[in-house]
Amino acid sequence: MRATRTRAWLGRVGILTAVILFTAAFVMASPTLATNAGNGSDIHHANNGPGRSVNTADDEGARGTCAGLSGAAAGLCNAFCNAQNCPSHPDTRSCVNLRRNFAMHSGRSVFPCEVTTVPTTTPVSTPVATTTGEATATAAVPTSTAAEPTSTAAASTPTEAAPTPTGVVPTSTGVVPTSTGAAPTSTAAAPTSTAAAPTSTAAAPTPTAGEPTMTAGASTATAGVPTATEVPTPQPTSTAVGGACPTQITFLANGDAADLDSGWTGQSHDNHVINNGILTVNATGCAGTVATVSGPAANAGGTASNNHRCTGDTSVQCTTDTDCTGLGTCAFFFGAPLPLSSGGVSVCVVNQVTGAVTGTVDVTSGDSVNDAPLISRVFTGPTLANPCPICGTGAFGTTSTCGAGPNVGKSCTVNGTSPLFGSTSFDCPPDSGANIAALNIKLHLTTGLQTLTLAASNPLCTAPGFTTLSCFCDTCGDAGAAACMTNADCSAGVVCGGKRCLSGTNAGAACTAGSECPPSMACGRPGNVTKPNDCSDATCSANASDTDSVNEGVCSGGPFEQFCNIERFRGCSTNADCPKAGDACTFGKFRECYTDNGVVGNSLAVQGNPVPFSGSPATSSGTLGAFFCIAPTTSGSVNAVAGLPGLGRLTLPGTATLIP
Repeated sequence: MRATRTRAWLGRVGILTAVILFTAAFVMASPTLATNAGNGSDIHHANNGPGRSVNTADDEGARGTCAGLSGAAAGLCNAFCNAQNCPSHPDTRSCVNLRRNFAMHSGRSVFPCEVTTVPTTTPVSTPVATTTGEATATAAVPTSTAAEPTSTAAASTPTEAAPTPTGVVPTSTGVVPTSTGAAPTSTAAAPTSTAAAPTSTAAAPTPTAGEPTMTAGASTATAGVPTATEVPTPQPTSTAVGGACPTQITFLANGDAADLDSGWTGQSHDNHVINNGILTVNATGCAGTVATVSGPAANAGGTASNNHRCTGDTSVQCTTDTDCTGLGTCAFFFGAPLPLSSGGVSVCVVNQVTGAVTGTVDVTSGDSVNDAPLISRVFTGPTLANPCPICGTGAFGTTSTCGAGPNVGKSCTVNGTSPLFGSTSFDCPPDSGANIAALNIKLHLTTGLQTLTLAASNPLCTAPGFTTLSCFCDTCGDAGAAACMTNADCSAGVVCGGKRCLSGTNAGAACTAGSECPPSMACGRPGNVTKPNDCSDATCSANASDTDSVNEGVCSGGPFEQFCNIERFRGCSTNADCPKAGDACTFGKFRECYTDNGVVGNSLAVQGNPVPFSGSPATSSGTLGAFFCIAPTTSGSVNAVAGLPGLGRLTLPGTATLIP
């Protein structure tokens, strides 16, 4: 289903979510899992235990290989050459994604550890004189043995790369270095010399990947509220440890490998997010190997990485609010504008960090837990193929001109890339008049396993025929209409999923009938009605073949939908519906869904994956996961396509780097 990965519409509204999720992922952080208090649903966290024992020997060879690089390029180099040992398997998805990001940040398509070296040897010649007048020189046969270090790297769970990537990604084949010694020749009455060519033997590295195993703890329901149980997950091991306690930690998101599910219809599931989103946090100290983090902090790397911008015009870089006079406030953003399309609807999402990012990171094991408050501002896109104004199609950090929006024709620097939709930039914001939502998102991101169990405290679904089933998310029954899972997420006395006056003199007041809401007589709930899924037979089945994340579901009884093979966000019935050159209406799939089916006691899961820090600077290419509720937008078409209000689930791989 991922094929749709462009996922048909996550764009739709999923888009919004994707953006939000994306932002969250960057935040990274903490080895200790905390229960997400506040939602009556049972959220279980299985954290990979802190303080796993690792080898304290640093890989000096890998350090030297990446010497001379700095910032994100250095972190990506160490992740490729050391932590993931990619030279031995360069064509795996995670390694290909690391190469793509390295090229964007360094301008190189080949990592230093892939360069073939030719050892220099000096053969020793020992002439042997004879009485025949012919001296024969015999050169000792030099042999060189280059033993490559054996690394044990934790394998991160790959997520499918974007189905229609643009741009050629170079592949590499590790070459075993060979050495050749020139044969010395001596002449003494026609002497001859023979030097055997030296040989080199390189020990091939043997990677060992420890795959985390998800174990769902049994939840015990008491008075309709399940009890959270933390379940430890087997952890990978490493032959290297992270360095000293850092002063900062950066997170570089791998958007192509992300898996974003937005809303309950399934049309906006399995979406990717924008590449090159960077978030930096400060590390205030370590308790053992666990660093406490807070942020966000300014990114290094110049204009391309600068996510400190004015909220009213993100093309303006800032350090304080005084730099944004008349342009809102100076705020941090996570990732460049995010383009999403599906179900015939396109949106552009801009994710702003609205408060403190807090959490912890184990600088040895890679375990992390963090919380990040976000606002995802959603804008309708002008076309399906271009949901956001683009800044050309170049790589991260390149320059072009804005193709649309209020800054059309002006110079721009690429801050993020999308294989499907082109490159986006803070310099090319969407049209403010197209704004349809400012969604408050609370992201709780961890590298462990989280399970979300449907409870009696969750709101009942509101779609006709489904009102006896439970849904994970709705909105608080007041004027604010914030997304919620239970009454605990709302103000005192306000019901999650309750009706309220949508307009009139009593707007926001709880109501049961239109007569309580003069003069509009509008008593109801914003957004679309809610259901567990949009399967034709109302039954979502587990889909073991979908490994984009854990606990994926499919509508085996339909609907079955047809899409263009390249632009998989575009539905079609004939090839004529696929305008992109070379595209055809040849891709089909069953709708995706959440597997809870509205039954109290059923659970969903999201699986992160910690990878131990290694190299210098120390990096960890792990995965973060989160659940969150998404409120509706003011666009009925967006709400209907995605199924909003509804649940969101994010799996976000990326590379964390410890800054001394």
